[in-house]
Amino acid sequence: MTRATDKAEQSSTPPFKARVNTDFITRMFHARDQEMFTAFTDLELEAEEGSKFSMLSASLMPQRGEVKDFDMDLSIKPDNMGVSSSNIAYKGAGSFDGA
Repeated sequence: MTRATDKAEQSSTPPFKARVNTDFITRMFHARDQEMFTAFTDLELEAEEGSKFSMLSASLMPQRGEVKDFDMDLSIKPDNMGVSSSNIAYKGAGSFDGA
């Protein structure tokens, strides 16, 4: 008798492996990571129903320094892939109770 898990194990393919030039990817990423601030500028936000907040908008910005000098921390490792920064802040505006 064959168990369902045995069939699943037999039909699974080995993991995909590729060689990647991480230096090239890192350089390309850092050439454009400031674009994030353009994409997240003056986003209109919806307040929860019944909230006294209205006309909300928010933008991302660097906590320190200029946008043109901003760099995200890029990690391309098998156990840690992603981007991060401890230098991002939110800036927003809105009205509370009509004021």
